[in-house]
Amino acid sequence: MRLLIDENLSPRLARRLCDVFPGIASVREIGLRGAPDAQIVRHAAANGWCVVTADARFAAVLPKWPPPPMVLHIAMHNPTTTAVEHLLRLERERIRAFLRGGQGLVLTIPSRPTG
Repeated sequence: MRLLIDENLSPRLARRLCDVFPGIASVREIGLRGAPDAQIVRHAAANGWCVVTADARFAAVLPKWPPPPMVLHIAMHNPTTTAVEHLLRLERERIRAFLRGGQGLVLTIPSRPTG
């Protein structure tokens, strides 16, 4: 399972986090720039991507789109690229465990890391 950075986060995250999350990409890099959420969801589910988004509504509408992809929700208001990068690095083990499965379809990472 690879991470796919949604358009509401900087595509630079893929480049900055490739050492921690191999195969990470942004929707821009895979030709989905400006695509509606439904298209991103279908593509993610069909191609083994976990969508990384700061959009809380994204996770809420997952049941509409079977089969739903996994979603990593960054629960930060107006997150900076640096803040998101730092958060994902701090939570990398929790995220890796989530990607291995068995913990549901949505993992919310709060602005203050737990554990």
